[in-house]
Amino acid sequence: MQKTLGLIWSPSSDTLAYKQSDLPDMRKADSLFSLFQSVKESIFNRFSNFLRLKRVVAYIFRFVNIARKPVDMRIKGSLTVSELNAALEVLVKLSQLESFPTEIHHLQNERSIPSNSKILSLNPFLDEKRILRVGGRLASSNFSFDKKHPILLSDNHKLTKMLLEHEHIRLLHCGPQQLLSSIRDKFWPTRGRTIAKKIVHKCLICFRFNSKITRPIMAEVMEIPDNRLSLFHRIQKMKQHFWQRWSKEFVSELQNRVKWKHNQSHLKVGTLVLIKDDQQPPLQWKLGRVLQVHPGKDSISRVATIRTRNGDIRRAFSKICPLPVEDEKDNPNAAPRQLPRQSESEV
Repeated sequence: MQKTLGLIWSPSSDTLAYKQSDLPDMRKADSLFSLFQSVKESIFNRFSNFLRLKRVVAYIFRFVNIARKPVDMRIKGSLTVSELNAALEVLVKLSQLESFPTEIHHLQNERSIPSNSKILSLNPFLDEKRILRVGGRLASSNFSFDKKHPILLSDNHKLTKMLLEHEHIRLLHCGPQQLLSSIRDKFWPTRGRTIAKKIVHKCLICFRFNSKITRPIMAEVMEIPDNRLSLFHRIQKMKQHFWQRWSKEFVSELQNRVKWKHNQSHLKVGTLVLIKDDQQPPLQWKLGRVLQVHPGKDSISRVATIRTRNGDIRRAFSKICPLPVEDEKDNPNAAPRQLPRQSESEV
């Protein structure tokens, strides 16, 4: 028999030696726990107007600067352009951290962004202010820095919606194409056409002016008299119209890399290659050896000089097929491989 907590316990039995009625009463204590989760509300969800949001953030930063400076050095009066631009940069950074956290983390650590990223084709990078921008393919153009490398914004973010709504009203309720062309001078929203059409479609004022009416079949084009517009003036007008549409609508489409998104050029000097010829079958393509590779302005080689039996020629990498020949440095014990000889018909 053992005594535990004042009660007699029998090792040979699974029950207490005392009866239940002899045991002291045990009172139940009810405990109430309150669990809650603190949810931090985003500043973008507290505003529906882009200008108001930017001005509020600018005044917050002015208050912080005023609190740190003496009275005689405090800024007074209306907000300056530099203060509004600084507030916009902060809002853009917050938006990008909420929309592209993985991509920013990889770029900060000097790593490539994931292959499943939706902004991979834009070749993004971080500028000196740590703002995510489009790398694109217009780095050698004469456009401004914001035009060549616009700021990346997500189409699902509230800031993008407010920015496009503000630009739509500023341009006197323009259409989706003009809205997208104007916004891409500085910003690059993902799925830009879709979000621009959605903004215009949801505008009540635009809906009033774009109500559907009954339309008869279009009439024939009227003949323009020759004395109303000379041929020279007509051609000049067409040139200006083409240039304006090309520079506004088409140039921005060259930002995306539609193919060859990863660098896979591993041609070295001395590599044996086949030279692709669209006019000949593959069995009659010429053999050659790489003499020199020519890097471009971005330090990536896309053209090589090849020595063939007929002399040296220059070809693009897209016309060069490296032969699967084992390198002697990698396997010194391997027997030399006999390459096929070209017949006279291949030359």
